[in-house]
Formats: sequence, C-alpha cells, structure tokens
Amino acid sequence: MNYKYAEKQIDKNWMFCIPLVIALGACGKSESPVILPLDEARLIEVVSLAQAESKKAENDMQTGGIKAKRDEALCRAITSLAVNNWIGTINKVNSNSDGKGVLEITISKDVKIKTWNNAFSDSRENTLIAQGSPLFEATSRLKSGQRVAFSGTFFKGSEGDCLRESSLTLRGKVQDPEFIFRFSEISAS
Repeated sequence: MNYKYAEKQIDKNWMFCIPLVIALGACGKSESPVILPLDEARLIEVVSLAQAESKKAENDMQTGGIKAKRDEALCRAITSLAVNNWIGTINKVNSNSDGKGVLEITISKDVKIKTWNNAFSDSRENTLIAQGSPLFEATSRLKSGQRVAFSGTFFKGSEGDCLRESSLTLRGKVQDPEFIFRFSEISAS
C-alpha cells in the first residue's frame, strides 16, 4: 500500500471514510455509530492500513519497512499531540502498586491509547492518574466496555517512532499498537 496515496485519500475522502471507520463496537451491539474527530479518524486509518499490510509481510525486515512508512504517515496525519474529545471504549481501569490510576482505551480494533502501568516506566511522561484528582475520581467510576470521550496529550516517539508506543516487539508495534497518553479529561459518552 502506498502511504502517500492513502494519506491523500484520507484528506480527500475523510468525510466519507469517517462514518465507515467508526462503528466503535456498533456491530453486534446496540450502541449507535459515532463520528470521530478528524485526527482520530486519520490515526485509525493510517494504523489500520499498516496492520493490514503487515499481515502479508514475510519477514521482520518487511514489517520494519511497513512501520517506518506508517510512522511517517502518522506524523503527517496528526496535526497536534494534544487531542480533545476523542471517542473510545474502556479496555482497562486499574491501579499500579502505589494506587495511582492506570487507564487503557481502545479506539479501534487492536489500537489502544493508555497510561503506563508502573512508576518506573512512567518516570518521564507522568501519565499515571493521581489519587484524589478530578480525573482519578471520574476514571474510577468507569467500567470496561463503556464508551467514553477523552482529552489529553500524546508523546513524541523516538528512533523513528512518530508517537510514543509501549509494545516490546516490532510485530506488537505494528499489529497491536499501544500509544502512551496523558489523560486530562474523561467522561462517559
């Protein structure tokens, strides 16, 4: 797949793609489809194209090339690291050993937005949710499977990554990315 072409198609056709990309659990459930913010739809589209292409990869070198193209396309598609009112589904509400909040939201099949789950990994980004904060209180009332609107900030990646991602393997980074995120607001939608 040519990612430059895909990006142009996203720019040209985003109004038509968004309703198709966004059923967010509507298949098989009674929830109605949701229209996503443009940057969220673009991220999902770029990641989904790479996921599909990586399934055809015959070796890790090909997967690495797919990831590099995906990251270039992501950097062009995402206009800001800060996002407002993105839509997703709660995958995990938990805490670390210190009692700070750990949150993971699925925005599309096999695409997650999450905090770190331990203080050591979180020493630079400060993504864990502090007890007693309004965000902690709001998050602690949420349940797995619940649709939410959220805001916050992604982090720049390193070594060619566009966005900071926590997977340990190349295959995980491409097929099941987990983007690190500092949440600022969350509410049931």
